[in-house]
Amino acid sequence: ILFLGIQLSGKSTLVKNISEIEKILVVSIDDVRLSLYNRLSGPKDWVDEKSSKLYNSQTRNAYDHLFEIVRCFLSRGLSLAVEMPHLGDRENLLKEIIAETNANLKTIWCHISQDSDEEIQKRITSRQKDAAPIRLEDYRMFKAKIKKPEIECLLVDTSQPPEQCLRDIKFYLSS
Repeated sequence: ILFLGIQLSGKSTLVKNISEIEKILVVSIDDVRLSLYNRLSGPKDWVDEKSSKLYNSQTRNAYDHLFEIVRCFLSRGLSLAVEMPHLGDRENLLKEIIAETNANLKTIWCHISQDSDEEIQKRITSRQKDAAPIRLEDYRMFKAKIKKPEIECLLVDTSQPPEQCLRDIKFYLSS
């Protein structure tokens, strides 16, 4: 089960709930970045060309590791939930992994339709302390850049009550 969507879209909360219901392991790009670099960065950290290059290199490396984890699990016939903001240029790689492992991919695109500044600030304030740092302007920048992938996805509007989101996801997973 692949959970995608920009920062603050509710991926972490939903993936945690679904992994408990489905009894499957979760792996996230933030977990991989923490494991590799012992820290998470955000746009406020990318102050110059050198720091931007370092961040981009670390992010690419973390995604490489994440996709290898996915490949290992799926090649052993194991299920898992994966959380990351986007596929970037790896959509074809994902399709290759799914084809070679004969896995059943379910993709969920999390988004916030009611994303007023007040709502986003509320989500920033309630964000877990171990999550990547984000500010309102970062959310707006990511929203403009990160788009839903071309692969089939269930669209989940996390402006809706959590119970509704979970019901929609459980129904999608059972279909």
